[in-house]
Amino acid sequence: MLVVNALHDVATPLAGARRMADASPRASLLTVATVGHGMYGLSAPGRAIDAYLSSRRN
Repeated sequence: MLVVNALHDVATPLAGARRMADASPRASLLTVATVGHGMYGLSAPGRAIDAYLSSRRN
């Protein structure tokens, strides 16, 4: 599981993302130094998410 969270997101604070990632032993947390809620459209986070998803096996 990949948990992605902005460092400054008032809708979903980082503490919640950390708890979610900690709840799963195989989870990774990607934090993005930005404000806001939608990060996939940003180039660096989008590439990281794409790389993670394309490296996973079914």
